[in-house]
Amino acid sequence: MTWAIKKIEGEHNEFFFLKKNPMATTIWMVKKLESDLKAQPNMPVNSIVDLLMLKFGIEACRRTLYKVRVVSSELIFGAHEKSYNLLPAYAEMIKSTNPGSWELTTWHSPCNDGVFNFKAMFVTYTAWIRGFLRGCRPIIGVDGCHLKGRYKGMLLSAISLDSNNNIFLVAYAIVGKEMTDTWSYFFRNLKVAFQQQGMYCY
Repeated sequence: MTWAIKKIEGEHNEFFFLKKNPMATTIWMVKKLESDLKAQPNMPVNSIVDLLMLKFGIEACRRTLYKVRVVSSELIFGAHEKSYNLLPAYAEMIKSTNPGSWELTTWHSPCNDGVFNFKAMFVTYTAWIRGFLRGCRPIIGVDGCHLKGRYKGMLLSAISLDSNNNIFLVAYAIVGKEMTDTWSYFFRNLKVAFQQQGMYCY
């Protein structure tokens, strides 16, 4: 967009190019950079700064550009809220396409509006359990790590080592916090997964 000055009242002594344009909103930038962000969804903020300057000759604060990246990611991949709602269907798909696998999604009691909130999820495939039993060292290590992003939480995992000393995933769970109850949830489901393969667990 170009501008033309038709009339100036008073004396005009200097002219400069305005790089920060208040009309360049988050939604405007998402629309203009949609194709670039689709090609590279995790584009660094510094690269977005350079792209805006190259294409439109404008600058924006870094906080706005982080928001641009989040909004564009939701437009491309969908919002996290919708993804959590698809977990029950995902669980059924795992069980139907991978017989013997164990997946459990649990929810908090419904709120006043009748909406269920995600509580925890446990996943292991039958191939992981059989792979551990047939080709890994007979020891399982467990650990948890913090999830970053809007919804936080913890990722709990059970791993082993295969014959090449590579890490072999046995099972994982997504929970709200790392505490006794969530670890108990994890180990109970891990026990069920092994029992389904005919293993006796204490």
